[in-house]
Amino acid sequence: MIQCLIVESFAVAAYLCYMPVADAYAEPIIQAVLADEAEHLDYGERWLAAWYPEVAAPMAACCERALPTVLAILQAARSDLKAIGIDPVALVGEFVGCFQEATERVGFEPRQARRLVTRLAGKAAELVPLR
Repeated sequence: MIQCLIVESFAVAAYLCYMPVADAYAEPIIQAVLADEAEHLDYGERWLAAWYPEVAAPMAACCERALPTVLAILQAARSDLKAIGIDPVALVGEFVGCFQEATERVGFEPRQARRLVTRLAGKAAELVPLR
């Protein structure tokens, strides 16, 4: 279920960043897809929250293992993101915000969620230059 949080947070972040640059035709489609992705994220949050705190340590460990994959996706898509008007750094920021909010809704205290996300963001800065 942790992949739900990571993947869906990433999807929500990507669509939120795309919305301001989308054309009028794409906008209602993106809104519908964004609502669907948010629903998926909510499902994962509720499932993990039902098992919190048992899932806290495995969830944190999984996040640290999954980060390189998320960063590799961002790195591979960097030129495409720029081509459609999305700043890759803004997408990382949106993802971090979405993911932190999701971890808090699962049951992490805000300070714990910030610490986890800050650790991940620090690794992101070390691993992948997005500019």
